[in-house]
Amino acid sequence: MSLFDLLVTILLISMAIALPFLYGRVISGGRKVNLRPLPALDELDTALARAAETGQPVHITPGSGSLHGETISPAMFAGLMLAQRVSSGAARRGGTVTASSGDAVAHLALRGAIHATYRDAGYTEDYDPQSVRLYADHDSLAFAAGVGQRYLYEPMEASVAVGGFGESYLLLGEQGQQAGIQQIAGTTNPSSLAAVILTADQTLYGEEIYVAEAYVAPTPIGLARVLTHDAIRYLLIAVIVVGIILWSLQDLGIINSSFPGVPARQGIVNASTSTSP
Repeated sequence: MSLFDLLVTILLISMAIALPFLYGRVISGGRKVNLRPLPALDELDTALARAAETGQPVHITPGSGSLHGETISPAMFAGLMLAQRVSSGAARRGGTVTASSGDAVAHLALRGAIHATYRDAGYTEDYDPQSVRLYADHDSLAFAAGVGQRYLYEPMEASVAVGGFGESYLLLGEQGQQAGIQQIAGTTNPSSLAAVILTADQTLYGEEIYVAEAYVAPTPIGLARVLTHDAIRYLLIAVIVVGIILWSLQDLGIINSSFPGVPARQGIVNASTSTSP
């Protein structure tokens, strides 16, 4: 690892740890944060209001990604956080929610979070454990089929499907369309994002799912995470630009290969070697 790589790594870790606390204190002190509009979340707020009026539940699911084992899906964590915010918003308005998951750990987390939001809103008696269902742990196709059947046979005001989804999302999205359910969906998986765009009424694209919970419930720490994401993104863009400039100067012979600030090219060299005959 070169000096450049080491400095960037230390800076990224330091920012990820320190900035949420710094931003949180600033926001708690009264600083106003202007967030760019996300139409999908505006539509979600409208759906929660309708659900409170009609008495039909809002369905939420963080997907079928893994929260245990060798592969853990960050998108599932984002989906669970949004599910908690949606459940809290529905409970405060006197509405109800149902939930589905394709991971055993996510299922337990959903049950605990939804039960807690009902309790905090003073509607503990309205919580039904059977409304939170687990469909086929770690089988995305069976999960999509189960949720699709739920769309067809259970009345619901809207469905919020944000989190970890595979290519089989198209199955549940198409079932939701056939049932006439308003769908608000989002994922970071490019192969399933195309199906989301085709079937959902409103879409959260890629990294938007990681800031959605801060939009739904704008707490200081949630807004601080959004600002931290932006700061790290700007840093990464600056690192890429500086790295390209340093490599270009090295190729032109203006600086030599022993210059301590030049990023390492080991990964590029190895990749080119592995593809050579």
